[in-house]
Amino acid sequence: MWISVYLYNNLIASVTLMDLSTENTIKKIHASDTRMVLSLTGAGSSALNSLLAVAGASNSILEGLIPYSDAALHGITGPQVESAVSEKTGLSLARWSYFRAADLRDNYNNVLGISCTAAISTDRERKGANQAYVSVWGASGHASAHLNMKKGLRTRQQEEALVSELIINEIARAIFPDFAKTINISNEDSLERNKTEFTTPFDSLLGKQIRSFMVTSKGDLYEDAKFSGAILSGSFNPLHLGHLKLAETAKQLLGKEAAFEISAANVDKPPLKSKEIKKRVQQFRNKATTLVSFAPLFSQKSAVYPSSTFVIGYDTACRLVNPEYYSNDTKAMFTSLHEIEANGCDFLVAGRVDAGSFKGLDDVDVPVRFRGMMVGIPETTFRVDQSSSEIRAKGD
Repeated sequence: MWISVYLYNNLIASVTLMDLSTENTIKKIHASDTRMVLSLTGAGSSALNSLLAVAGASNSILEGLIPYSDAALHGITGPQVESAVSEKTGLSLARWSYFRAADLRDNYNNVLGISCTAAISTDRERKGANQAYVSVWGASGHASAHLNMKKGLRTRQQEEALVSELIINEIARAIFPDFAKTINISNEDSLERNKTEFTTPFDSLLGKQIRSFMVTSKGDLYEDAKFSGAILSGSFNPLHLGHLKLAETAKQLLGKEAAFEISAANVDKPPLKSKEIKKRVQQFRNKATTLVSFAPLFSQKSAVYPSSTFVIGYDTACRLVNPEYYSNDTKAMFTSLHEIEANGCDFLVAGRVDAGSFKGLDDVDVPVRFRGMMVGIPETTFRVDQSSSEIRAKGD
């Protein structure tokens, strides 16, 4: 867990000023199985101070960030067309914080990304409203609370305290469905909330709420779980013995855990529907771990599953290094391969029969620069002359 010296120096003040109700709320947050990353800009740092001031913070706080300058904020969210203090920016910051939390956790705890973008009273005249957007991003949905504060009604310190109280309440609201505590605002202030929820992980994935989920062979499901190993990507429509044998071969050759990956998105086809994804995942029950992503390209997969080895066939290897599959743009092809390499990923290539003869990695024209990223599986080690398309054709 990382905190700034500024925050540390304010912990004692937080303990002194914190009311019993807020302290009890924070104790409940720390006792939950939820861990989080907070990114706060403009106001709300007192919320982080308070969270850290109550014993047990290491159980829930993974990281706290204050990207106060425009450069720091844009380094996280990218350049924003809208104002830094807006619902869109707040949700973008919360989404980034959620994925940061997913990357930082060391188990399968629930994670949240918390953000605050605010503008409060200052020592100069400012035309905009005194307001704050507090956003929460989780695996099953996101929420945003917009607090508009009457100008001149409070000091800067009082507005900071109110925004910080809202942040803690919104965290509790996300963790505990029956949490009903509200902040005290005047009739001249306003507080509005928006919420988007997804009923299943499949819908969360299709709604781009999450990047991926993992289903173990026993059927346990974890959203945005980290995985680094041997990955066989495909449609698996249907799964057949050759797929399972290839996974076992890769596991033995690489000494890594092997999993199968299905992308809900496709480069040249509509996304798979939830029902179809469930059907394909079910094939792996009691057989193997399944990863489901929204990343059709290997450059995208490498960002979701860094330091992994993608187990591919001869035909996929040919497409991977053929500029025709990058709109005849050799530079785009090299950029994609560089991205995969930068994410610590490489390839294990299995041969197959093509035009009447067995073809392997030696038959693929891999650019010299990237030959070290690919290792072939000898025909004597693995050969299965069967494909899902052939099985579907026979079924028809």
